[in-house]
Amino acid sequence: MGERACVDTGRDMATTFCLGPFRRVVARHASNRLLRRDWWVSRVEFQSAEMGDSRHGFNRQLRELSMKNNKSSQKVRNTTVLVSSIVALLAMGVGGPSRALAWGYSQAPTHFSGLLNDYTPTTVNGTAIKGAPYEMHGVWTLDLNQRSTAATFSAAISMQTSEVVNAPPYDPAALHAHTHHISVANGVVHNGPTDWMDMCPTAFSPPVAGGFVVTGSAYVTGNGVNAPFGNPSTVTICILGGTTGAPDTASVKFANFTLTFAAGSPATNHFGLLPIHGVVAECNGLWGDQSRSCNVAVQ
Repeated sequence: MGERACVDTGRDMATTFCLGPFRRVVARHASNRLLRRDWWVSRVEFQSAEMGDSRHGFNRQLRELSMKNNKSSQKVRNTTVLVSSIVALLAMGVGGPSRALAWGYSQAPTHFSGLLNDYTPTTVNGTAIKGAPYEMHGVWTLDLNQRSTAATFSAAISMQTSEVVNAPPYDPAALHAHTHHISVANGVVHNGPTDWMDMCPTAFSPPVAGGFVVTGSAYVTGNGVNAPFGNPSTVTICILGGTTGAPDTASVKFANFTLTFAAGSPATNHFGLLPIHGVVAECNGLWGDQSRSCNVAVQ
């Protein structure tokens, strides 16, 4: 096998390579120009062409390694540019049919959440709702897909008979406290410039000035089991708000929430036909960044 022979390649490279017994050259790089150029290489093995003084062969193989590394770096750079381009195209909505939206697509929030607080009516089409009027308090979330064409919705609501009909001695057991969970899995988004005017409640004071609509089939539970009035029910969800106008005025683009069960749906026997009102507390973009569309804007 022979003894291990080591050769110092020079002070400027600060590198020592040794000929091993298996005709293999091992190069160890100190902190120098070469290491800084090929920073990921801390220990590289080179195949020697022949035994003996292999400094010339070492230099040749070092150049070949540098060329390979340059090619690998170029591939990485090309891949990075390609991925960045794809992300940019997706963010601009390229790759699918364009569509006029109720907001600028590049700034469209995709996740909305908030609170709901309201009362049910006492009757539906002249028929009394048992235990009504109910107080409703809850939380809700609405998620749109990337193209803002489909949505999922969920709400968790606690209900109890209003104190206004709880006669003395104000027995809490007479309030009929219970819960509901509402889920819409395949909602359709209607975000044309006038869809909100045609499909949403209009009795707001002061009036709202814009928004979008989600329609779909809602499934409702009662105290965690299937609701006694049955499923599913057609529902319309509206996210509404205002626009900034004159100087020194404030507005929130998406501020109000309403949920309305369609006439003839099973849930109207309990919730009634009137819209359930709430507030948009927060909205986020596709990547989780908080959108300013649900914050106060001052002109």
